[in-house]
Amino acid sequence: RALEITRAIGDRAGEARTLANKGVAYKELGDLAGATEMQRESIALTEAIGERPALPAAYVNLGVLLQRKGDVAEAIGLFQRAVTLAHEMRSSRLESAALANQANAVAVLGDIPRAVALMRRSMELAERSDELGAYFMGRLKTIASRVVKDIRGRGLWIGIELHEAARPY
Repeated sequence: RALEITRAIGDRAGEARTLANKGVAYKELGDLAGATEMQRESIALTEAIGERPALPAAYVNLGVLLQRKGDVAEAIGLFQRAVTLAHEMRSSRLESAALANQANAVAVLGDIPRAVALMRRSMELAERSDELGAYFMGRLKTIASRVVKDIRGRGLWIGIELHEAARPY
């Protein structure tokens, strides 16, 4: 039903997200063919509308499905696309996740030295995110403001809870 609605109202980004969500549902139900088809449709639409920030995770999701189906070479290609795009977007979290998945796929092919190198790079990025996040959160907590209720997070995922609305709605 969500797919019908997003198509009816012309919400192409919502349509792409719904297709991806259907892919996840199919995967959970064990229908890898259906899941793969939904993820491919989602990626095609996401690329067509230029929703670049959504692509690294989409490439990883499809890569995981393809690896499960035995198409490890195509999965590695998708993981590499995700790594490259995440790096260009300066998203160390997404880059780290894509590298970890790529390392797993490379290990399946038996290239253990390369898999270890990829996993090390993934871990370095994750550790760097934790370091930068701790530094940033520490600096944020030094700001004295009656508006800020709490600051919390992990790595570079940081949330600031306010006592009042951020802006009028």
